[in-house]
Parts: sequence; structure tokens; C-alpha cells
Amino acid sequence: MSSITGDSLNIIEVLNSMRNFTKLLAISVLSLMVSGTALAQDYGARVRLQGKSTEPGFGLSGVLEVPTVAAPSNVLAGVGLSHNSDKLEAALHVGVLTLPAANATSVVDARGTLTLTDNVYAWGNLRLQGLEDLNKTSAYGFVMAEYLLTSFVPKVGLGVETENRVLMARTPGTSDYSVGPNMVFHVSPNARLEAALQFHSEVANQVWARLHVSL
Repeated sequence: MSSITGDSLNIIEVLNSMRNFTKLLAISVLSLMVSGTALAQDYGARVRLQGKSTEPGFGLSGVLEVPTVAAPSNVLAGVGLSHNSDKLEAALHVGVLTLPAANATSVVDARGTLTLTDNVYAWGNLRLQGLEDLNKTSAYGFVMAEYLLTSFVPKVGLGVETENRVLMARTPGTSDYSVGPNMVFHVSPNARLEAALQFHSEVANQVWARLHVSL
């Protein structure tokens, strides 16, 4: 009996240590994000909508995204194929990105979620745009890795992300790279809110609020 009691106490101590570490991690990331907002010079909001098959295997997928809500004339729209498995949900789209002055450019868009454990996942979006004119072609990459602190809805996650824009050799301008912490709130199984602070190499540091919905 004493052995069982001792094992139970050890388990409780481990769980308490994990909770304390999680709280310390959350406070540290939040402190970094709050203090870092003073360094940010740009603020943005983004909306991502994706509808795709939820069955295992291949299916159809569509994406509609407003990269910057402050510039609603910029809209990414595409259709394509998706593939679902136990650990990976991915989709490949072909579409257009509308730009100011009624211009539009072609887009090849890949995005997906990799689930590593019940508490750890990564979401990424890779994109090529402007393929019709090699002098204006650019690549876009976004990856976020998250650790879920809670198992109940709304699930709260902390993580890190990187968002990069890479210009091709003949494209005028400067490539930009960023990295920073984020916090994610899964308000339902199909929707999440994201808050992020990004430190950029070429443009102003940014604070982002994003809504991601899977239909």
C-alpha cells in the first residue's frame, strides 16, 4: 500500500512540475509578445477560409483568403485537390491573387497540417505567384509550430512561426524573412484565432491577428 501511495505522490509531483513549467512558458511567451508590440511598427489582420473533403484519401479543396483585411481588394482564391491521412492533411490549389488597380496574378498554393502528437502540430502554406511573368515571380512561405496547453475547447496553444517572401533572381525588390512567437485559440474544431508578433529582416516588425476557418 505504501508503495502505491508513494508512486501516486510521485506522479502528482511530476504533473505539478509540468503544470508549473507550462505556466512559466505561457507567461514568458506572453511577456515577449506584449513587450515586443512596442517594437512593432505595423499591424495587420488576415482571414483564411478553406473548404475540403474530410474523408480519408483524395478529395476536392477550395481556398479563399484575404491576406490583409485593411486591403480587401487583395484576395487569394483557388481550387484543387486535397489528401487526408492520420497525421497529414494537405491540399494543392491553382488560382489567382487579385491586386490593386484591378490587376491579378496566377498562384500555385500548397497548404496543410501535420499532427505530430495530441498536443503538437504544424501548419504551413507555400505559394508561388506571378508565374506568367518571370520578372515578377515570387515565392511565399509560412510555417507555424504549436504546442497545445489545454485539451478542452477553447484549446490554447503557444508556438513559433516564420513568414517569408522570396523574390526570384529577375524580380525587382528585396526578399524578406521573419520569425516570432504566437498564441493560438481553437474556438471550435474547425476554427482558430491566431495572435503573432513577427520580427522582420527588411520591413517593419509586425503584429498579426488572424482567423482560420476550415469549412
